[in-house]
Amino acid sequence: MNDELLGLAVIWLIGCTVVAWIASSQGRSPLAWFGISVLLSPLLGFLAVVLTPKPKEATPQVAAPPCPRCGTPRTKGQRHCTECGLDLWADYDAKRATR
Repeated sequence: MNDELLGLAVIWLIGCTVVAWIASSQGRSPLAWFGISVLLSPLLGFLAVVLTPKPKEATPQVAAPPCPRCGTPRTKGQRHCTECGLDLWADYDAKRATR
């Protein structure tokens, strides 16, 4: 009886590990999917990993050009240069005012 129960537990944990490996290869948290498989069953965990939509990859942020005066890198939408204080939107504001 104990040997059968131990064998079942080993098979269960191997199945949970396989589900975690599949989840990891799809860019998901292997620890979370291992836990889900332990609680529900490796079969239900496998079906959930395979049938749920894959997470979308984050879209890369387009880097803004550096400050034209000092060359300091800047973030998108930044109004003033953090180093020299240049108004980075001055050209945009001037064009907008002449419309």
